[in-house]
Amino acid sequence: MAIRYKPQDRTKSSPQNFRWGNIHQLSHLKKIAIISILITLGIALAFFNPLTQKNTERLVSNPIPQESESAEIDPNHPIFHESDSPQTSQPFKSVPAQFDSLQQPSNSKVGRPLSEPERQAIAQILRTNAPATAPLRFEQTPKFILHDTSGELSDDAIYNITQQSRGPLGLGIAAFVSREGKVTLARSFFDPRRPTATVYEKSADILSETARNQEIRRIWQATEASLKQAALNQAVTGLNLDEASQVKRAAIWLNAPSERAFEAMRSRTNLDGGKTTGIWAIANICDNVLMDRDRAVRMASSPQTAKTLQSSCQKLSSVLEETRKRVASSVHVEINQMRGSECYTSNAQVRAYNAQVAASAKIGANGVVPLQTWERPAYTDEQYQKIALLYLQSALIAGQFPEITTHYWVDQGKFGKIGTHCDPRGFNLTRLYQEISLYLGNPPETRYGIEPRYGLHPEKGDNVWWLEAALDELPPSAL
Repeated sequence: MAIRYKPQDRTKSSPQNFRWGNIHQLSHLKKIAIISILITLGIALAFFNPLTQKNTERLVSNPIPQESESAEIDPNHPIFHESDSPQTSQPFKSVPAQFDSLQQPSNSKVGRPLSEPERQAIAQILRTNAPATAPLRFEQTPKFILHDTSGELSDDAIYNITQQSRGPLGLGIAAFVSREGKVTLARSFFDPRRPTATVYEKSADILSETARNQEIRRIWQATEASLKQAALNQAVTGLNLDEASQVKRAAIWLNAPSERAFEAMRSRTNLDGGKTTGIWAIANICDNVLMDRDRAVRMASSPQTAKTLQSSCQKLSSVLEETRKRVASSVHVEINQMRGSECYTSNAQVRAYNAQVAASAKIGANGVVPLQTWERPAYTDEQYQKIALLYLQSALIAGQFPEITTHYWVDQGKFGKIGTHCDPRGFNLTRLYQEISLYLGNPPETRYGIEPRYGLHPEKGDNVWWLEAALDELPPSAL
């Protein structure tokens, strides 16, 4: 049976109590004393800039660790020198950050450019130099998207994942955060040449993935053979990979009669990165086809396929363009979390799941598995702290405050149910905002992303998955 705890017994994890205490429980005399102290501090702060160098040194409590054998974050890592990264060779069109800022409430930093004192403060917190190059240019507000691993991963497992994450290979995740607060980088932040990490990035709100793949194969079949090869070669250029192998994998996906047939082939041989590379090649083809009306005729495999080539590229144009924008403007962070009972919210759902899977995949006890107990918090203090530092790092690179959001929200709420993910399960987004504010000396109510709404109904605006039965705690907003 799940054990319920009173909110005042969980001062460490409840966002309303985190660091600032639970003032409503104090006596009148103590309240008067505290108010007097706050008034005095307010007068003092009027003459004190919390972002000066002297105060920033006081705010540094546990910076991201230096370089180690496990590829932890290094202040001298190339992500702090974006002039050498692929995205700077093809600058993005810029949407002024002020445009996004005007649409945000006054307590939100989302989309706001970093001031020079903020840049210097963040650089000192991270123990690095502020980037000498101009900030990256985005076509939409950059996002900082949180995930959970849906199963506790060992350091070795995380290391192996990061070693496989290059270009179209592996995962689109930028960093992993262990329960001990160990941060392992997998990719550069805001890397435009990576696989998608969400259904949102596949732009399934514009066109379903099934329909997209059908149009992709129509384009491939309608394109002249030599131009296919040129498009594939262009897609893998500059990735420092085995280009011939990647071209072959992409061709297998593009020539597969269906997605089911491709999945069957992938179960027998390593085709990692083939789909991503194939989509890049199709984007290259369509960029040329849509330049003018005559291009489709010249690029088609026959006069009869020219119309198909042009119409399919027109259907895919907005999807491919939006995917490019979303991938290039997003940073993904995986937080190490136990498997639990996935996104299931009732024991009946768990039993139905167990009836369909192999014994090794079954969820124990046929019930909803607690993600949090008194002895084991869903996420540790070290994880909240290191995620806050990763966010500051992404802001320094972007030159503005990205929008923190959840995999749950972008796939199930923002554009309707385009995916089935619910991570990060039971993550206290309110507390993360407070951690960031502590580093920067901002008011505790300052927001750096979506306004948290905890629950199970994204269609009603819930953007952080929270199941009381799995977390042994009421949602933060209810405390």
